[in-house]
Amino acid sequence: MTFYLILSFSVFFISLIGTKLVILTIQNRPVSPNIELITGKRKLPPAANGGIALVFSCIIGLLGTEIDYRVILSIFLLMGFSLLNNITKLPVSLKLIIRLIAVIIPVSIFDFPIFSGFATPFFDKILAISLWLWIIHSFEKLEKVEGMLPIQIISIGLGLSAITILSEKFFSPLSIQSLIFSTAGAGFLWWNFYPAKVLAGDIASVPCGFIAGYLLLFAASSGYPEAAIILPAYFLADSAITFFNRPFSEKLEKNKKPKPRPLFCFRAIINSRSPEWITRTIAGINMLLVLLEAQILISPQMSLFNVAMAYAMVFTSIWFFARMINRSL
Repeated sequence: MTFYLILSFSVFFISLIGTKLVILTIQNRPVSPNIELITGKRKLPPAANGGIALVFSCIIGLLGTEIDYRVILSIFLLMGFSLLNNITKLPVSLKLIIRLIAVIIPVSIFDFPIFSGFATPFFDKILAISLWLWIIHSFEKLEKVEGMLPIQIISIGLGLSAITILSEKFFSPLSIQSLIFSTAGAGFLWWNFYPAKVLAGDIASVPCGFIAGYLLLFAASSGYPEAAIILPAYFLADSAITFFNRPFSEKLEKNKKPKPRPLFCFRAIINSRSPEWITRTIAGINMLLVLLEAQILISPQMSLFNVAMAYAMVFTSIWFFARMINRSL
């Protein structure tokens, strides 16, 4: 017990100090005078690819737990590909193939069926892989929103730790790995709540999305299937609505591809007079999602109702952000 608590605090300090060193290194680099500014609320946008310490602190912490080394292998695969993609742009199809390989490598760790027999074993596995890939995609989008990536990391990590405490399984592998994930995110958030000094970049957001997906599926296979649906509800819903709303919200010109749209929370932050309020609101929503998941442990018959309540709350928040965006146009 003492070892894991010390390990968690160590992960926090590695992420905290490592991120500060990355910030100091990036800030000493010259900035192009022609850089495109995202908003008028800051002189310069935060530098990208500042989350390398966040990823390595997660890896160091996870190696100290009972984790399958195939998970670590996949993290390095995703991080290496993201680094290569920053050096030279690679095809999107190759990116999808690498992510699929990274997910398939450790998928046999879980006990199937994951989602309590809602589907046949084959489709249960397909559902798990699809959800895992969508979580990675959603984390990649979250990286653009200042402070939002570490907030989601902390929310998922603490949420999973909370349900293991209520189940009297606090020092299980799921609980320890979730705690390590959340403390790494806390070290990064220390310097990067809005306005962030650096953005995590794909080199951190994609591996962290992979770890989040792993932990959520680990929870589902350990008897908490609702956790994999409720805890990531906000960013899954925001990324899904943004993705499927794109054909209806953009007028495409001939021979021109549509530009990727940012998440609704990102656009709300840009148009808000108080961007910190948006970030704090979503953090509050995440805490309510944790409470809804925890309440299921007390009253299992409330599972479907709580899932419906979670997504009703999330969709209402996104609708509110959309109204904020439209009023500013």
